[in-house]
Amino acid sequence: MDLISVSIWFFSVFTGAFVASFICTLVITGYGVAQLEKRIKSLEMGNLSARGVIAREELAEQEGTVMLQAAAIIKNPDLEQKDKMQQLISLGMQNPKIASKIIKQFGLKDLL
Repeated sequence: MDLISVSIWFFSVFTGAFVASFICTLVITGYGVAQLEKRIKSLEMGNLSARGVIAREELAEQEGTVMLQAAAIIKNPDLEQKDKMQQLISLGMQNPKIASKIIKQFGLKDLL
């Protein structure tokens, strides 16, 4: 073999090795980035889940308090129906998230 064919062969081998190592680097880096993104997403979802549990607990506690207040208003024999309705409406206005549950729990027929 002459010098030109040997140098072309070495050039081809080194170019192939460089391209192969470059492709491997891209694959490994892409896999690492994908794993990092997956881990970050997992941490974010865990954080959102924990905050959601806390928010549901707070809402349930608030709901219990408002339901007790609504029951006390309805069971109060000293109040007229009109006053009960006004107090329940004001209670619902103070707590709009729970107002629909008050209506479902006690119903409108009890208020009229």
